[in-house]
Amino acid sequence: MLDAGNTPEFWDEYWRTKAQYMDTVSMKRCWFYVKEMKPKTILEIGSGSGRLLAGVKEIGECFGVDLSPVAIDRLKLKYGIKGRVLNAYDVDKLEKKFDFIIANNLIEHLYRPKEFLAKVEKLLNDKGTFFCSVPNDMCGPEETDKHTRTYNGKELAEMLTEIFGNAKTEVIGHHLMGICKKE
Repeated sequence: MLDAGNTPEFWDEYWRTKAQYMDTVSMKRCWFYVKEMKPKTILEIGSGSGRLLAGVKEIGECFGVDLSPVAIDRLKLKYGIKGRVLNAYDVDKLEKKFDFIIANNLIEHLYRPKEFLAKVEKLLNDKGTFFCSVPNDMCGPEETDKHTRTYNGKELAEMLTEIFGNAKTEVIGHHLMGICKKE
């Protein structure tokens, strides 16, 4: 069973439209962390057409994963970034580890987020960093039938700590961000 809104057809149509919503608040915060940490390898899961990765591709080798073939084609053609069409639950099929992994506005779409996060943790190099962003339920986010659940800071921190052993969360506007360091 695919998660809410997670069909290739849904996301292909989304990425074909010109009026796509891009969360610039969490994207800019992610850029801040990447530029501060200077990882050699960066993976974004749910990369869409690659706008977030395009902002940091001069820092390290970037790779995007998305369910939508349309999005991955754009990632490659528009930004020259390598990518692969893959379901988030299949990221363990990647035969490489990464220094920095991003799941920007993805986890709220997943029915089995802990399963996904456990696979992400295995893809991180030692001392690697994981960054995620979700709508902040405490701020009354716009909800959609494409989200399977909402998170508040406590819930997100507990889930990330369970998988990664540590988590720092922060709220910026209606966005809740988590960052974890693999020790």
